[in-house]
Amino acid sequence: MEISAIKERLSLSEVLQHYCLQPKNNMLKCFMHDDKTASLQVNLEKNFYKCHSCGKTGDVIQFIEDYEKLTKHEAIKKAEGMINPASALKNTSLGDTGDFGQTKISSEKSACF
Repeated sequence: MEISAIKERLSLSEVLQHYCLQPKNNMLKCFMHDDKTASLQVNLEKNFYKCHSCGKTGDVIQFIEDYEKLTKHEAIKKAEGMINPASALKNTSLGDTGDFGQTKISSEKSACF
Protein backbone atom coordinates (compact mmCIF):
# COMPACT_ATOMS: atom_id res chain seq x y z
CA MET A 1 0.00 0.00 0.00
CA GLU A 2 1.33 3.44 -0.89
CA ILE A 3 2.01 6.02 1.80
CA SER A 4 -0.58 8.42 0.35
CA ALA A 5 -3.23 5.68 0.54
CA ILE A 6 -2.33 4.94 4.15
CA LYS A 7 -2.63 8.62 5.05
CA GLU A 8 -6.04 8.77 3.36
CA ARG A 9 -7.39 5.67 5.07
CA LEU A 10 -5.86 5.91 8.56
CA SER A 11 -6.78 8.87 10.73
CA LEU A 12 -4.76 10.21 13.63
CA SER A 13 -7.84 9.62 15.76
CA GLU A 14 -7.70 5.88 14.95
CA VAL A 15 -3.99 5.76 15.75
CA LEU A 16 -4.55 7.48 19.10
CA GLN A 17 -7.34 5.01 19.89
CA HIS A 18 -5.04 2.12 19.00
CA TYR A 19 -2.55 3.35 21.62
CA CYS A 20 -5.30 4.19 24.14
CA LEU A 21 -4.42 7.88 24.05
CA GLN A 22 -7.26 10.31 24.67
CA PRO A 23 -6.44 13.95 24.01
CA LYS A 24 -8.03 16.53 26.25
CA ASN A 25 -8.84 19.70 24.32
CA ASN A 26 -6.66 18.29 21.50
CA MET A 27 -3.63 18.10 23.82
CA LEU A 28 -1.57 15.17 25.13
CA LYS A 29 1.51 14.82 27.27
CA CYS A 30 4.35 14.40 24.80
CA PHE A 31 5.78 10.88 24.86
CA MET A 32 9.05 12.00 23.23
CA HIS A 33 10.32 13.83 26.31
CA ASP A 34 9.56 14.11 30.02
CA ASP A 35 6.42 16.21 29.69
CA LYS A 36 4.84 17.42 32.91
CA THR A 37 1.96 19.24 31.20
CA ALA A 38 0.26 18.46 27.91
CA SER A 39 2.29 20.17 25.19
CA LEU A 40 1.58 17.87 22.24
CA GLN A 41 -1.25 19.28 20.16
CA VAL A 42 -3.17 16.99 17.81
CA ASN A 43 -5.18 18.25 14.86
CA LEU A 44 -7.64 15.45 14.19
CA GLU A 45 -9.09 17.16 11.12
CA LYS A 46 -5.72 17.47 9.37
CA ASN A 47 -4.18 14.28 10.87
CA PHE A 48 -1.20 16.22 12.19
CA TYR A 49 0.53 16.65 15.53
CA LYS A 50 3.02 19.11 16.99
CA CYS A 51 4.74 19.29 20.35
CA HIS A 52 5.05 22.90 21.45
CA SER A 53 7.84 21.92 23.85
CA CYS A 54 10.25 19.79 21.81
CA GLY A 55 9.05 20.92 18.37
CA LYS A 56 8.42 17.43 16.98
CA THR A 57 5.75 17.37 14.27
CA GLY A 58 4.32 14.76 11.95
CA ASP A 59 1.50 12.79 10.40
CA VAL A 60 0.00 9.39 11.26
CA ILE A 61 3.00 7.41 10.03
CA GLN A 62 5.46 9.67 11.83
CA PHE A 63 3.37 9.34 15.01
CA ILE A 64 3.59 5.54 14.87
CA GLU A 65 7.32 5.74 14.12
CA ASP A 66 7.96 8.07 17.06
CA TYR A 67 5.59 6.40 19.53
CA GLU A 68 6.96 2.89 18.99
CA LYS A 69 10.53 3.97 18.12
CA LEU A 70 10.32 2.20 14.74
CA THR A 71 12.00 2.76 11.42
CA LYS A 72 9.93 4.46 8.72
CA HIS A 73 9.48 1.09 6.98
CA GLU A 74 8.32 -0.60 10.19
CA ALA A 75 5.90 2.26 10.90
CA ILE A 76 4.41 1.94 7.42
CA LYS A 77 3.90 -1.81 7.94
CA LYS A 78 2.33 -1.14 11.35
CA ALA A 79 -0.02 1.45 9.78
CA GLU A 80 -1.01 -1.05 7.08
CA GLY A 81 -1.80 -3.54 9.84
CA MET A 82 -4.01 -0.99 11.58
CA ILE A 83 -5.95 -0.50 8.34
CA ASN A 84 -6.11 -4.19 7.44
CA PRO A 85 -5.43 -6.47 10.43
CA ALA A 86 -5.44 -9.54 8.16
CA SER A 87 -2.36 -8.23 6.33
CA ALA A 88 -0.56 -7.81 9.64
CA LEU A 89 -1.12 -11.49 10.40
CA LYS A 90 0.63 -12.49 7.18
CA ASN A 91 3.74 -10.70 8.42
CA THR A 92 3.92 -12.74 11.64
CA SER A 93 5.84 -15.97 12.00
CA LEU A 94 2.50 -17.77 12.36
CA GLY A 95 1.42 -16.77 8.87
CA ASP A 96 -2.27 -17.28 8.16
CA THR A 97 -3.06 -19.50 11.13
CA GLY A 98 -5.92 -17.21 12.05
CA ASP A 99 -7.20 -17.78 15.56
CA PHE A 100 -4.10 -16.83 17.54
CA GLY A 101 -3.54 -13.69 15.51
CA GLN A 102 -7.17 -12.63 15.77
CA THR A 103 -7.05 -13.12 19.52
CA LYS A 104 -3.95 -10.96 19.71
CA ILE A 105 -5.54 -8.18 17.65
CA SER A 106 -8.77 -8.36 19.65
CA SER A 107 -6.87 -8.11 22.92
CA GLU A 108 -4.89 -5.12 21.62
CA LYS A 109 -8.10 -3.30 20.71
CA SER A 110 -9.74 -4.02 24.06
CA ALA A 111 -6.62 -3.23 26.10
CA CYS A 112 -7.89 0.32 26.69
CA PHE A 113 -10.96 -0.83 28.56
